[in-house]
Amino acid sequence: MKNKVLSRDYLVAWIELVKIQNIDISYAFKDLISDKEISHISFDQYTNVVSNILSRTNDNELGIKAGKFANIGILGIVGQILKLGRTIGEGLQKAIDYSVLLSNIFNITISNEESNTVFTFSFDEECYNFSPEVAQQSMIAWIIFIYKEVFLLTQNSQQPKEANINFDLFSFQKLSETLCCPIKKGVGLKSNEMRLVFEKGILDKKNVFSDYELMLQLEQLARQRIQFQKENLNNFSDHIKLVIYSLLDSSFPELKTVASQLNLSERTVQRKLKYENTTYSQIVLDLKKSIAEEYLKQRYSVKEVAYLLGYSESSAFVNAFKNWYGISPQNYRDKYLVISN
Repeated sequence: MKNKVLSRDYLVAWIELVKIQNIDISYAFKDLISDKEISHISFDQYTNVVSNILSRTNDNELGIKAGKFANIGILGIVGQILKLGRTIGEGLQKAIDYSVLLSNIFNITISNEESNTVFTFSFDEECYNFSPEVAQQSMIAWIIFIYKEVFLLTQNSQQPKEANINFDLFSFQKLSETLCCPIKKGVGLKSNEMRLVFEKGILDKKNVFSDYELMLQLEQLARQRIQFQKENLNNFSDHIKLVIYSLLDSSFPELKTVASQLNLSERTVQRKLKYENTTYSQIVLDLKKSIAEEYLKQRYSVKEVAYLLGYSESSAFVNAFKNWYGISPQNYRDKYLVISN
């Protein structure tokens, strides 16, 4: 499955289920779940692990259990954006918009049809045909996960009216009990699609967890990552920056993590960068400075910029910024605002 990837964190729920059942399949994933060195995996790798789990457990309800076990942490920054929208619909739609950061295999669309709001889940057709069993169990896990998040965001007040599925399933009753709604064959649905149907108006409900300003800041970071992925990469340093952006969550990744993503040794990465008259440390420093300047110019507070750059304390960011420019970030921000006004 060339170029079909998904976040490594999607495997977490599956692997935790296996651990609970005391089944050892570490041989199938030991190189994928160590020291967080890998952020994304290929669909081939994902299929290998999940197929092994399904084979060893012989459990037809494993997708249901994985969906119950999963938590919003697997979505990283996209999950944070989902939780912070002013309404349920705003958070969900923005999470969908930035889902490319997580995977190009799953897709969700939301539409209003007469008196219903319909969530349609689709699995990449090529990947589905490659391994229907893995795809089906993954789709079930995904639809249960989304149901749980909607239920939470609406303060346990919204149950789906029905779920639609177009492939055979051994545990329709169990899935119905989990989603708290009837399961029906989906008219017009492909085998790689599922639907979850709610009462119309669910998207307009206010989100009690909303933090609009923080969501805007996280959106900016998400857009940066997507834009960087789309830019033409002219040299090895650009490839390094792309990997850093893809891994950037609470802190900048270490050299060994980036090297692992490129399937190169640390020494090879260092040698290639030396050829371009730079180092990994210099690239990270340049990115930190660039991101800091951009956010300060956009009128974000010093505390907010420190958070977005992964500093646990804003004082540490202030000291670093002074070392870079000989001026505090607050003074830098104030001078820029005066000039721009």
